[in-house]
Amino acid sequence: MKKDDLTKIRQLSDCELYAHFHESCFYEDPEYTKALCQELENREAAREGRAPAIITFQELEPRMLGIAGTENGKKVIKLNIAFLKKSVPQILTPGLALNTIFHEGRHIWQDHVLETNARQVPLSVRLLLGADNICYTNGIYNVIDVGISPGVQGGLEYMLQENEMDARFYALKRMTEVEAEVSMDEAFQIDLESLRQAEISLIRKTLEHFDEGKYRLLEKKRLDMYKNRAKEILLKTGARIPELPENFRCYQNIWIIRNIIKPVYDWLIKMVERLRQDIIKAGNLLLNMYMIARICAAEGKPLETPNELMNIMLHSEFCKEFNLKQDVIPKEWAKPIGM
Repeated sequence: MKKDDLTKIRQLSDCELYAHFHESCFYEDPEYTKALCQELENREAAREGRAPAIITFQELEPRMLGIAGTENGKKVIKLNIAFLKKSVPQILTPGLALNTIFHEGRHIWQDHVLETNARQVPLSVRLLLGADNICYTNGIYNVIDVGISPGVQGGLEYMLQENEMDARFYALKRMTEVEAEVSMDEAFQIDLESLRQAEISLIRKTLEHFDEGKYRLLEKKRLDMYKNRAKEILLKTGARIPELPENFRCYQNIWIIRNIIKPVYDWLIKMVERLRQDIIKAGNLLLNMYMIARICAAEGKPLETPNELMNIMLHSEFCKEFNLKQDVIPKEWAKPIGM
């Protein structure tokens, strides 16, 4: 890589940098593309207030897009080298490379939050990330049996952990922002819609498989796991990990989907005939509501009643077309649900 090329890359605007993630130019010069990916990570790190990770391209399992970690005391993001190889059809696309850098970079941010005890991040978020760090499951080990078929439960537990949900939604948010700023190609549009549909599917599967009993059992076993790990760490290292508050929700994402989103979604489907007839719009409604809930939780103000979500929805562009009024909201929604 020539020094002049590195200087040129650093001088690119954000939009010019994003525009390189088009199939038409991504594969022209692999070394140049590697440098662009590193520059993207550098800028994301600055955006999040952390040190940048080192981007490398390596042979990974075919389905593994990337992985974040620490090597020799330095943060590293490994990307699948298949991203640099043009193929027909193109399975690992430039858009997925962009999403993976956003996603894995978010994991680096999560490590930074826990390692520095970043006070600017709400305590509720730090506790959630810390609990996941102690009890992390990759969907194969540490799976907590609550009576759901192992193949389904492993995936759901992994996807619904706060650190994985946070990384996916951060990446989805950034991808959406890129799409709004730059004229991306059709492959990028397909990738973005696929990511959106995957989240909608996850919300639906959560509602399908986690009834109240299974959810509460999962919470109990996860909390027991955390307490046992805390004792082990104290005995081995003398370090004390934070005690979790009473009624702490390790799987806050499941609680929000079940207790906040589902009542509002079911009510809107009942009230608005167009939603009953349009599965795409209904799915977008689910995702829209969850993204609102994610923003509130990230700010340390998780929604505690369906009423809070509905009040936000009534003022959104999405719901204005339905001409719904505040006085039609069920009164029982104003009561806090608790655990």
